[in-house]
Amino acid sequence: MSALRLVSPQKLLNGLNPLRSILCVVAKENGQLGTAISDQYWASASPFLNTENPQDIAAWIRQHNIGGVVFALPQTVQPNSRSNSHDQRRQLLELREKILSEQSWEEAEQVSVCTVDHQLDREAAAQAAREEAELWDDVDPNDPSASTDAAIALKHFFVQQRHY
Repeated sequence: MSALRLVSPQKLLNGLNPLRSILCVVAKENGQLGTAISDQYWASASPFLNTENPQDIAAWIRQHNIGGVVFALPQTVQPNSRSNSHDQRRQLLELREKILSEQSWEEAEQVSVCTVDHQLDREAAAQAAREEAELWDDVDPNDPSASTDAAIALKHFFVQQRHY
């Protein structure tokens, strides 16, 4: 039995214990898994580590007092570009589902997980960084690393959840 509980984004936030961080995981086409970690107040997110081994994520959950995990999609190069194609999106979703279903999460502390399917393009991320510079000082939207994509996705997740 998996130690992860799939819940809605709002339920994830409502059910978290105070002062527990959120880990965001983004799977890229090259098999790289990027992670970002939130502060304990869920106001900011910073790039964390990249890995190709999903078992690392379970270890990081234990080591860093993670209360919830957001599995997101990486940013796209630009809106309506070939990199934002239906096939690529399908592949990313399949990769994410494979990680969620096939990875042994037994070693990880009991955490809630949600998935987020919205993808920002680099220009939208750069615009958000310009509008709220103090929240983006540790993230460069033009950095193509998987951990930066995870930080962008987690920051966007926080913004979206504030509107609900």
